[in-house]
Amino acid sequence: MLCAVGAIAGLRLVALDSDAYPRLSWSSGLLTDEGFYIHNARSRVLYGVERTDDFHNALLMPLLHAVQVGVFRAFGVGAVPARMISVVASLLAVGLFYGALRRAFGPRVAGVGALFLGLDHVYLLYNRMALMDTPASLLLIAAFSAFVCGFRRTPSGPEAVSSSSAFFLCGLLLCAAYATRTLTLFALPIPLYVLWRLRAWRALLMASLGMGAGLLVYGMCCYWPNRVEIERMGRYYLHAQLLPHSLTDLRNNLGTALFGLRPGLFPYLLGHSPVLVGLAIWFCLREGRDPERRACVTFLHVWLGLPLVLLAMASYAPSRYYVLFYPALAALAALGWERVACAGAAGTRPLRAGRILLGTWAVINTLWIADWLGHLRYTQRDADRWLATVLPAGSVVLGDAAPGLCMNNRLHAVPVLPGLCNDTAPVERFAPRALVILNGAKNVAWWRERYPEILTPANRIRLFPSLVRFEVAVYRVPEQQ
Repeated sequence: MLCAVGAIAGLRLVALDSDAYPRLSWSSGLLTDEGFYIHNARSRVLYGVERTDDFHNALLMPLLHAVQVGVFRAFGVGAVPARMISVVASLLAVGLFYGALRRAFGPRVAGVGALFLGLDHVYLLYNRMALMDTPASLLLIAAFSAFVCGFRRTPSGPEAVSSSSAFFLCGLLLCAAYATRTLTLFALPIPLYVLWRLRAWRALLMASLGMGAGLLVYGMCCYWPNRVEIERMGRYYLHAQLLPHSLTDLRNNLGTALFGLRPGLFPYLLGHSPVLVGLAIWFCLREGRDPERRACVTFLHVWLGLPLVLLAMASYAPSRYYVLFYPALAALAALGWERVACAGAAGTRPLRAGRILLGTWAVINTLWIADWLGHLRYTQRDADRWLATVLPAGSVVLGDAAPGLCMNNRLHAVPVLPGLCNDTAPVERFAPRALVILNGAKNVAWWRERYPEILTPANRIRLFPSLVRFEVAVYRVPEQQ
């Protein structure tokens, strides 16, 4: 047990300033998104003003933004302090997850579930990144824990509502998750659906009141004062990234999710976490209708199934989004393992099968973790330092890769994302000293169409062939620009 706890904590802390594991995702968000989502907090602490340009990530994650500002003021601005927020949140999440599963399903399921969640490499390695998903996952687990606490076992009935206030807290925590990661909108109906199925009307009312109170506070403090900008950003993320634009797009998205060998949702899960997926599917198909624990099991079913369906239909669904449903996957896999290990009488075959499954998971997961540890690189940190040495203090750098390469230095990074922010005359507005852009054909074409005099071989001062694993170009901006 102590070895597992040490591994859960130690693997989240080792080499925390290293690159993200390149095999985690095909998306360039591995390089760019940490910088995007500390942007306003970094500006508040370094420059004394939250908004320096059109990108206002604080509106997408007001609760996490407040935590980032506090951490940066206490420990300084940088990649490691930003990532420590996710590390601490993930450790709290594993502990809370264990407690919730123990109360709902007993110590055996709780121990295996916490082991799956704490050490499965996908969840673990995203827990080391300064993204919104891990803190949001903590709040989803907290909401599930509150839901579990709302029930008690009695001799006359396996489940009875014992604490209406717990369901109020569950609704409130789901709203907090939404204020941390808007993608968790899918989770808001889960307790309402389960309680409606149980005909637990008082609990349903309290959960609804908790959500209502949370949404009211969010609406008054964040949404209503900034509704125009929030709706503008929401339209971009919905229409430019998530929603398919036609039935053909929808069909292609589903095909990719099912069979796409590189970005596909289900091939990814089967390649990275096959034992968890297999156990969860087996439990859902064979033993999922558990009459003694139907409320908590149904909650987990919907928590896993709903985002899977939605992400399978989405046009853009990188693997960092999967962090939001990995707790449900781990819990259902632990329940499946319990059914295998405890099937029938106390014979040796079921126990042996359970050990074989745990051993198989451990071997596969260890190979992934060993591959990560064996290929630790620091290209993002080193490029960050290089920028600070070649550009004058206080220089402005523009581009989609700029925030990701300015997490530790003090340069002014301005993200330029066509259709979302800072895409109208950015060079004229911000007078940058350099462009730092992903060297993809589409992105380079956008810049070359607008600033052909900058994107020339003479102005390119460096080409990074593999930052994390993405090609990034740095262009000098002549002073007359």
